[in-house]
Amino acid sequence: MSELLAPVGSQEALVAAVRSGADAVYLGADRFNARRNADNFDSAALREAVAYCRVRGVRVYLTLNTLVSDRETADALSTAKAAADAGVDAFILQDVGLASLIRRACPGVRLHASTQMSVHSPSALPLLAQMGFCRVVVSRECSKEEIAELCRVGRECGIEIEAFVHGAQCMCVSGQCYLSGLLGGRSGNRGLCAQPCRLEYADGTHPLSLKDMSLLSHIRQLHDMGVASFKIEGRMKRPEYVAAAVSAFRSAIDCDVIDRQSADWLGEVFSRSGHTDGYFEGKRDITIFGHRTADDAVSGGTLHAIHELYRRERQSVAVNMRLTVCIGRPTELTVSDGHHTATVSGAVPEPAKERPLTAERARELCAKLGATPYYLEKFDAETDGVATMPAGEINALRRSACQRLDELRAAGGTPFVLPDLALPQATHSSSPATAARFSDVSQIPPDMLGVDTVYIPLETDFELHGGLINRLRSDGITVAAELPRGLFGIEDRLSRLLRAAAEAGIDTALCHNIAAVRLAQSEGFKVHGGFGLNVYNSYSAAEWRRLGVGRITHSFESTLRDIADAHVSDNCIIAYGRLPLMLMRACPIRAQVGCSACTGQLIDRKQAVLPVMCRFGTAELLNAEPLWLADRRREITGVDCLMLYFTDESRTDCDRILGEWRRGDKCGGSFTRGLYYRGVK
Repeated sequence: MSELLAPVGSQEALVAAVRSGADAVYLGADRFNARRNADNFDSAALREAVAYCRVRGVRVYLTLNTLVSDRETADALSTAKAAADAGVDAFILQDVGLASLIRRACPGVRLHASTQMSVHSPSALPLLAQMGFCRVVVSRECSKEEIAELCRVGRECGIEIEAFVHGAQCMCVSGQCYLSGLLGGRSGNRGLCAQPCRLEYADGTHPLSLKDMSLLSHIRQLHDMGVASFKIEGRMKRPEYVAAAVSAFRSAIDCDVIDRQSADWLGEVFSRSGHTDGYFEGKRDITIFGHRTADDAVSGGTLHAIHELYRRERQSVAVNMRLTVCIGRPTELTVSDGHHTATVSGAVPEPAKERPLTAERARELCAKLGATPYYLEKFDAETDGVATMPAGEINALRRSACQRLDELRAAGGTPFVLPDLALPQATHSSSPATAARFSDVSQIPPDMLGVDTVYIPLETDFELHGGLINRLRSDGITVAAELPRGLFGIEDRLSRLLRAAAEAGIDTALCHNIAAVRLAQSEGFKVHGGFGLNVYNSYSAAEWRRLGVGRITHSFESTLRDIADAHVSDNCIIAYGRLPLMLMRACPIRAQVGCSACTGQLIDRKQAVLPVMCRFGTAELLNAEPLWLADRRREITGVDCLMLYFTDESRTDCDRILGEWRRGDKCGGSFTRGLYYRGVK
């Protein structure tokens, strides 16, 4: 059956997960994980946690699933080395640069692609396999049909599929949320999301807050699809939550039935207006939205009852024992789990005055394993019918043998050789080029003086707009097609559109997703890497370069200083535009009022107006203020291309902004410098 994977944010949560029946746990070190506010584990605590789990046959996956800067990379690798030395079974990663370095340092280690890598489309899987990943945590927004297709393609390229089955759902596709970073400098991609999406908006609603998911009733279906691991969310949750969730899913997996008590506890221990299976069932309406209320508070009685689930050791490891009690020889007890064998010796037994030790009595004494994770499966006793041994001495032998077996099972680590981090110096043009990205070709003004590259939507009618495209080309402008960030269920359509673009003479694609890179390359396109690839360090850029990506767009959570110091040639930053805050599969406006009454915007509690734009079945939430760097261009160094990112502007607005950009004007209205100066935590 599929693996049951539990969240661990503290030592007590670790015990709760293991004793409630988890097959594996995932946890974070004290840095570089997506839940930096959890208690987490320093090096010593991590070693103890791994040993605890190895003794009990539970796998441990370390979350190193944040973006790291160049200056943090060495520390991140040191954290990975400590984890490898401790014996973790796999690393869960978001940053492709860090993944490439860990693969080089520790070739045999298992790499799992974090849900932060925004994998929701099958074409990503062969490319991830090429990067060295053996498992992918797919986006929570996937439907059952999409998960089934991911499993099918995963089998073809040797990639396991891990899917969330219970816990919190973000409004945004994981890895594509910049809301917390841009609003407060606390980046979700860096593990410090402040969850501003859960706040009430101006109209008194919570348009960016979803109910927690629960797929408890779909476990058999997920297993039959080929999902390798059932993942429970909740490293920030209390141990009782972990115990309740693991117990409920353990029962469903083992017995193929839903235990009503466990299911009730799941609802009581934490929910946001209940649970939903909406994404799995393809429903993205108002029924999947919810927020935490006073009615969702958990009672002390429930917590006490759940605590009983993990108060005692869970005996889950079968052992065989052999006891030898014979006159003239030291008493000997051997315990084996089938892979490790521990043998201990005791005193030479005395002849019995009344009743010699029998095999039945010996088994009874050796089977007292209640304080250990072991249970007795097979027992052999060699007795001569004459000797005896006090019960206390046999108990001591049993404890000693089990302790030695613990040590053998806990031992182990993976060799990790810190790699050379040197990179060649980057070369840059003397003056950065200007690129312009448009949401629609109707925005393109007649005067495109000074623009080097124009990115237009892949879904553009190239035959209808052939004249415009030819005019741009005649002015020496490269015309490229932008693929969407959300690729849910549309790969075939995108392939057809790519072929239509190629027929129109377009040979370059701007890609924000791993699957999009693969799709574009498979149709013969040159690829420019978009901001959605979250390139935050030189090593990520180098990995994408190895995989055939040309121009690289830096994450707009980077600072100008970090970008200037990076070893990245042919690079780009967004220098103007309403930066995307979220990529959403469930449009918050459509869910509340429908498309016919769409206002195209949300108004937050501070009266900021946030535009919402839809594309290919997903919606993007945009920042209220545009980014503006036209008057700061002299401060931008080490960059080859500055992108103007047009979203909801009119053609007149675009024409005006291009003129102001060429002149280096200050912004006439409200604007932001983004994160280029202040950065994120």
